[in-house]
Amino acid sequence: MSEESPRYLSILYKTFIYTVAVLILGIIEHLLHAYHQTKSLIPAFKSFIGSENIYQVLAVTLCILIVFLIHNIFKELEIYLGKENVHQFFFALPESRIKNPTIPSKKS
Repeated sequence: MSEESPRYLSILYKTFIYTVAVLILGIIEHLLHAYHQTKSLIPAFKSFIGSENIYQVLAVTLCILIVFLIHNIFKELEIYLGKENVHQFFFALPESRIKNPTIPSKKS
């Protein structure tokens, strides 16, 4: 993706590419397992499609999609705000937030 495109497109693009790769590898893994049991490719494919394994692959892929999405959001935040500011925002004590004006603090 180009640097001129909105950041959300970069996040979605990376998440989609990584998720498709995980899906393909998951399918290949389960097909190889089925092939090992049936010793033939066509019955292995039919066994994979007919079994509950396809739902397991899709469920795991969905969970990994969420993890990739969160990861890519944080990576874009690091690019935009700086790694140190993101780290301070989430992990610093409230006193250190007062010292750094780039991090919003709660006013009483």
